[in-house]
Amino acid sequence: MGIGYHDKLQWAIYSPSTGKIRHGNLNGAPLSESLGGDFGYPFSPFFKPDEAEVRYCLKMADWWAEIETRRESTMKVHQVGDACNVTLSKSTRQHRLISEAGPLVPPSGYFDCTVEVLWNGAHVPIYCSDPLLLQVLNGHLNDNGVYSLYVTDYTINAAVPPVQASWCSPKLADYVLKIEAWDDAVEVAQGMFTGEYFSIKNARMMISHGGYLEGKVVEKKIQKLDVKEDGPINDNFKAFLDRKKAWQDDNNSVDHSDEFENKTINEAVEGKHFHCVVEVLHAVYEGDGTSCIYVTDYTSRDELFTGRVQNAWGGAGLDGRILKIVLFNNQAEMAKTVQVGSFYAIKKLRLKQSTTARHFRGQLGGVERLIHLLHPNTDDQALHALKQRKEKWQKDLGIYAVSSSARDPVKAKPVEAVPVGTLVSAHHGGTIAELQASSKSPNKSRIFARVVDFRPWKLSDAIIGHCTQCKRDLSHNEKACVKCNDSDHEYVRYIFQMYFMLQDEHNNQLQISVHDGSSLFDNLERGEIVDGSKTYNALSARLGGILGDLLESHSKPFPKGGTFTLPNTPMLSMIIDTWDVNGKHAYCLAGCEELAR
Repeated sequence: MGIGYHDKLQWAIYSPSTGKIRHGNLNGAPLSESLGGDFGYPFSPFFKPDEAEVRYCLKMADWWAEIETRRESTMKVHQVGDACNVTLSKSTRQHRLISEAGPLVPPSGYFDCTVEVLWNGAHVPIYCSDPLLLQVLNGHLNDNGVYSLYVTDYTINAAVPPVQASWCSPKLADYVLKIEAWDDAVEVAQGMFTGEYFSIKNARMMISHGGYLEGKVVEKKIQKLDVKEDGPINDNFKAFLDRKKAWQDDNNSVDHSDEFENKTINEAVEGKHFHCVVEVLHAVYEGDGTSCIYVTDYTSRDELFTGRVQNAWGGAGLDGRILKIVLFNNQAEMAKTVQVGSFYAIKKLRLKQSTTARHFRGQLGGVERLIHLLHPNTDDQALHALKQRKEKWQKDLGIYAVSSSARDPVKAKPVEAVPVGTLVSAHHGGTIAELQASSKSPNKSRIFARVVDFRPWKLSDAIIGHCTQCKRDLSHNEKACVKCNDSDHEYVRYIFQMYFMLQDEHNNQLQISVHDGSSLFDNLERGEIVDGSKTYNALSARLGGILGDLLESHSKPFPKGGTFTLPNTPMLSMIIDTWDVNGKHAYCLAGCEELAR
């Protein structure tokens, strides 16, 4: 029986007829995905054998062909047993840098290394004379008997999470590897003091539950290394000391956390820590130690994208303004307590390009409290500037018109959102004929009419998926864009899309679109709708005053012949936007003036 471990099993197909390795028809599946919120180890399920393994497969194929030939010649069944004496040469464990090690590096992620212990939590930390080299990281015995400590060899592995804490210089954060000592290695690890150097044999690089890399050692093959004048130093230790000196020479300035600058997201530099003030739009808590929050400070930059948008927080106008912040360590728990719609000060945030995507995301970890709730009336200059940007964004946003054949937004003058509720009767507005006779475009007009039909037929289909990458509307069977290989649903945005058939007092009819930016959908949750769900009931209640008996009619199957009795719906004073699409006028519902709470 084979066991496939999570994020570890890999496979490949060897073809004896061609002697080549293949993986079948991938059907657009990505070759790899990064774990740990796109910042962790880039894992691929597709195995890429080396030359020795391909030779082994070739020998196995030749052996089996010979067995088949014998069987056919004698028509007897042979016990294969040890008939094939094929051995696969094993890779020898080597001394590697942390930057070179990985779970798939032969043999099976095992390696030897030379490291410095940055701090062991069981002992008093040793302080270096240079404040920048204050290397205090948490070593501790876990409840399961595993001992965790933190080391460095002054190289960077991109799949290792950076350390963010008051006791670790930000300039050193990327160079730290967590090693977990098991079994016989626990006793030795507890005696490894801060600032001491060690040679570790038979360590192994593993993928943590959060999708990042961490080390593991289970044997006592750990030897302390000393620096003695005129004493012998092996080549690996000498190279380590040279790297450390080079790092110290490059980082000889004092760096304090309170010197980080307050920056807006569009001002931040990739890889450099900064403080910022943001509004939280959405939070996702994961139980595996990684979570994320989606925030904005109402600045924009090309490297940002909307993300996995399934709520009103990802509505029109926020593309390029939403930053996904991946939380790990103690910060992950904050995803359970942050208040959506509130303002927060975030300390020591870093922007980093995800290992498999082209977009920036925020990265926040460590044990300090780095996310602080701000009262809306707090006298904070950064908060005041954010609120001003938000007000300007709301003023400039306008209404976006969407046709059935194109998703490109057409910007019109802002229309104040009108609350939806009790209908107030009034005869106010022109006729459909007058609207169609006007040659002005773009234009905003008011007509007096009622809704006599709507599409899609089922109200539960009023929300569609849209790919923000290729600007394509997704079918109801698509959960993500296959064309863009969006396996992580990063480009999916759910939006409202409806069409109303209007009829005025002269029985003239006009089809109009009702797009996601319409005030009718303000504050409604975006996501897949299921009949009877909270989202469905909220949408039904919002549209009930406009659609009247139509909701009941559309709850039944589509009528044969496509005709039905005109419903009893109210006459409304409607504001209609007009614009040109392919040389013809198109019409969109901007608001219903007579709807009030």
